[in-house]
Amino acid sequence: MRGRIGATQGRQDWRASPVLKILAAFAVSGLLLVEEGCGSNTVAPSPPAAEEADLLAELPMAHPDAPLQLLRGFHEVEQGAWRWTMRRFSLVLQVPESATDKGIRLRLDLTVPEPVLRSRPEVTLSATAGGAPLAPETYRQPGDYAYLRHVRGLVPSQSAVRLDFELDHAIPPSPSDPRELGIVVRSVRLEPN
Repeated sequence: MRGRIGATQGRQDWRASPVLKILAAFAVSGLLLVEEGCGSNTVAPSPPAAEEADLLAELPMAHPDAPLQLLRGFHEVEQGAWRWTMRRFSLVLQVPESATDKGIRLRLDLTVPEPVLRSRPEVTLSATAGGAPLAPETYRQPGDYAYLRHVRGLVPSQSAVRLDFELDHAIPPSPSDPRELGIVVRSVRLEPN
């Protein structure tokens, strides 16, 4: 009995974690969706580990706490730097203290791989921030891009914002790769304008 008390002493109750309170609020409001049939290569928040991390406003895909903020549609990190997405993918970011009435800027650093453009000559990325639509962007060439959008209405007291992204098409699963593949994401952040 004594060893058990010592092992848990100093640990915070996971229900008191600010991260879990935010994720719970998303779940209760219906904003936290569970993607069925994602397979073991997708990332979902893990309540027991969430107590040890705060939400980030800048999220490199290889960050050790990234899985806590990736809600759906992301595959495992590759080459210690990036992740493939599915056609639909979502995450949550901390609203930075620099947020004002003038808003902040969303920056998604991405790569459009050449195979994504084989079946169609272009791919369009759409997004919402806290449910508010952002202007889509169409990519016609493979390469590295930054999806930049001005986001209004976010204030630091809001704590976090859910970002949902959708591509108009993706590479379907195949015998050689059972994953649905959309684009490659290196990082996503909310930053001052």
